[in-house]
Amino acid sequence: MARKYQHLLTENEGEILWVTIDRTKDRNSINSDFMVEVTALLEQTEKTNIRAIVFTGAGDTYFIGGADGIEMMQLDPEQARLFSKRIQELFNRLEKSPLITVAASNGLCFGGGYEFALACDLR
Repeated sequence: MARKYQHLLTENEGEILWVTIDRTKDRNSINSDFMVEVTALLEQTEKTNIRAIVFTGAGDTYFIGGADGIEMMQLDPEQARLFSKRIQELFNRLEKSPLITVAASNGLCFGGGYEFALACDLR
């Protein structure tokens, strides 16, 4: 993968793309930038010869620690509703991907992190 991401570390291994979610200071939580990056990653990867993506979390504690509470606390009620809707759209996009998606949960998984894992084909 040629593209660099701020919160995702990627490594190709044949037809498999290994993706490490790298937001360890924030429990690998889901924020707006993360949602944009995962969506872009899916769109880009689906145009290649890669057949599967394996997601894992950086660090020793969290796979994905849910939605980013700090970002959500800064939102008004309408913005928070839209934030939650965007997270659900990401999960729907992940579920509909023609790629084989794997959540290699290597740590704690809360709320939206658990839903992210459920949106993958395999856990």
